[in-house]
Amino acid sequence: MRKRGRILKHYNPKKEYPALKQVGVGVEEIDRVRKAFATYHDELLFRKFSLFFRRDPPTIQRWTGAADPSAAFIRLFHIFQRNELRRLEKRFQELFLLHKLNEKGEGRKYEAAHGRSGSVLKFDPVRFSRLLNRRDERASFTVLPRIQFGEWTILPLLKKGSGSPVYKFIKLDKKDRKLLVRISADSPKEIELIRSVLNNAFRIYLDTPQVHATFDRLAQFLKTGDASHFLLTGGTYFHDEYRISVLPKYGRPQNIASCSSYSGRLANVSKPEAVFTQMRLLHKEIRARSQVFIDFRTPQSSSIIGAVLLNLNDRRLNSEERERIARDFRSDFELPLNEFIEYEDVPEEDVYKKLLQNIPKQPTEFELRSERSLRIYRELVSAGLLPWKVQTNQARFCTKQDCRAAYQTKYNQKTCPVCGENMLAGRATVVEDIDEKRVADFAATICQQLGFQTTQFKRRLLTRDILVVEIRNGDDFIELVPISKALTDNQTEILRLRYPSLVLLTSRDDAAELRQKHFETRELSNFAYSVRKPGAQAYVKRLLADSRGERPTHLTNHASGCRLRFVDDSVYLEKNKASKNFGAELFEADCSVLLSCIFGNSIWLGARKRGKALPDGVTAFPVTGTRNGCFVWDAKFSSTDRVVLGSHDKNRKYISEARANETVAANGGVKGFLFVGNKPAPKTFTGLSRQLVGNKRIKLSYWEMKHLRTLFDHFRAHQTVINSNNDVRDVFVDAVKELLFKTAGRKRAFAMTDEFLDGVMTRSADEYQRLAGARQLHA
Repeated sequence: MRKRGRILKHYNPKKEYPALKQVGVGVEEIDRVRKAFATYHDELLFRKFSLFFRRDPPTIQRWTGAADPSAAFIRLFHIFQRNELRRLEKRFQELFLLHKLNEKGEGRKYEAAHGRSGSVLKFDPVRFSRLLNRRDERASFTVLPRIQFGEWTILPLLKKGSGSPVYKFIKLDKKDRKLLVRISADSPKEIELIRSVLNNAFRIYLDTPQVHATFDRLAQFLKTGDASHFLLTGGTYFHDEYRISVLPKYGRPQNIASCSSYSGRLANVSKPEAVFTQMRLLHKEIRARSQVFIDFRTPQSSSIIGAVLLNLNDRRLNSEERERIARDFRSDFELPLNEFIEYEDVPEEDVYKKLLQNIPKQPTEFELRSERSLRIYRELVSAGLLPWKVQTNQARFCTKQDCRAAYQTKYNQKTCPVCGENMLAGRATVVEDIDEKRVADFAATICQQLGFQTTQFKRRLLTRDILVVEIRNGDDFIELVPISKALTDNQTEILRLRYPSLVLLTSRDDAAELRQKHFETRELSNFAYSVRKPGAQAYVKRLLADSRGERPTHLTNHASGCRLRFVDDSVYLEKNKASKNFGAELFEADCSVLLSCIFGNSIWLGARKRGKALPDGVTAFPVTGTRNGCFVWDAKFSSTDRVVLGSHDKNRKYISEARANETVAANGGVKGFLFVGNKPAPKTFTGLSRQLVGNKRIKLSYWEMKHLRTLFDHFRAHQTVINSNNDVRDVFVDAVKELLFKTAGRKRAFAMTDEFLDGVMTRSADEYQRLAGARQLHA
């Protein structure tokens, strides 16, 4: 009240005249309304009315159907004067909602290119609200009374959720036998929800218009900064994958094309429209308003394929200003705003990359604006790499352009009754984070179709599951592991050791980083593209050959790191503290790598059959084509002084199943069972043979980690001569047989000692020297 009194103290109604005249109201009309308000005995009522009108005269003029601002000023007063309170509230509620629409902007433009659309203008608001609410469990929508605004029918929606109520708007008009729609909401997800419900409710297909046009005039403007109606007062564009923004000094609206930081970088760009992400424009004749922004949605800057969208950020513009800017933009550059403009299609491999290489924190919406991108998307859905997302209560369309049923509304049909293609929800689709199970199934299926042997299994990798697809071609094999979620350092450490022929198949943007960690890595998009094209079989064979070629190098590198850890068990104990059983599995992995490096033919069953009743691994001797025999091995890591060797029944099963294995039998059968531990053997170990093997000639051995390290060091020191001299190799084989296979009488369980191992290794080294020297002398 004190504020009102302060205003009244110095208030003169004549002060409203200049501002009203500035927006186009004549003095005569101002006088008429001022005198009429004088009869209400409230001196500030005329001031309030004037302020309300000045807020947005063009909208009021269109709403009242007046020919000019003066007539709109009079008509607005008559509405105020002649209507009863309830009617007045209703009318002014319309104006309030129109102001809200101007604040929000017109949003996304659509048109119904197919199907009948007449009923949309007369639909039941209660039914439409119910359909919206079924699709959004977190909020409730209410359709408010429609507003007729010029040629548009406006449907205001009030959304109530956890926060304050928010208004959304749908604008409808019929022109040239098409239904024109503008959906104004606060997120792409809400816009898509409303569009989908309109599709479902009225059996239409709403699509953003798409035209063919050239960017020649716009490209010239982006270099000169001046056109008939616009000045370029700011811009953001890509330069060497960095986004650069250029604005004039002190924020003054002026042409930025003369700025050296701008012109110097864009002078040699052949297609500036492809590198821009936003430009700021000043309309030369609408200076009362601030500058406007045009957002560039291109294949480089957003998830659009095969087109460019120039989107006017029209918040807080009134309808007249929006239409004027759009009309003058088309006049200056021969381009529409808020419509898709066909642009050179991206290569097929890039379409695969956009759809399959993603690290979204939330689902990514793609606009598939070319037949190529739609075809590839359909193929990836059919192949199972991407999910078929259409809901049972959602309108479906065949998106194949040459199909006679294209974009005709269908329900409860998965495939098109005419061409047999998957029915989709339209050109706009949502791709969520790539699912590792889908990738594994796809890889296994397609490689099997290409004639390769495939085995698929799931394993626990510390705190997460992984899926492994083993692909074989004769003796060559690889283990494909799809990765769509980040791996921790601990997980990568174990994964590297588990699978000697590992190839990571990543859908993340981390292929270079994984390669730096010495992982064989392929991008999912490249893999999917390559195995679906001619030459797919040759591509997979190259993967197998590359893995075979890199395997010895990787194995040697891994073995060096394992050997450093095998000095004592401190590293494994620390790893166990960091993650439960991590140290124990790392110990097992190190055993596998060291044995593989020594013998060349060792399988870590723990990597492939984790959780099964099998020993940790099985190892054959290194001489190819011989039947020297195999031994199974089990790593026994203990964080206490007590070593648990497992039950007799379980260990007996390990031996019996290994003996029954065809591959093991082909390599000479089972002749040994090796336990490797980080603690000395339990005193009861030497008495195990009768319970485990009975009268079978299978030697049980218990080695501490230092003993395996000694054997590894011996092999590495003499590796060259062992691999190159058959006589030396035979001596090494005999030494290992003595250590792991030969028994003394009936005693078949031995705990290795330092003295015995050192004696065997020393004799062998002396023999290598004698044989290698004799061969050299003979040569």
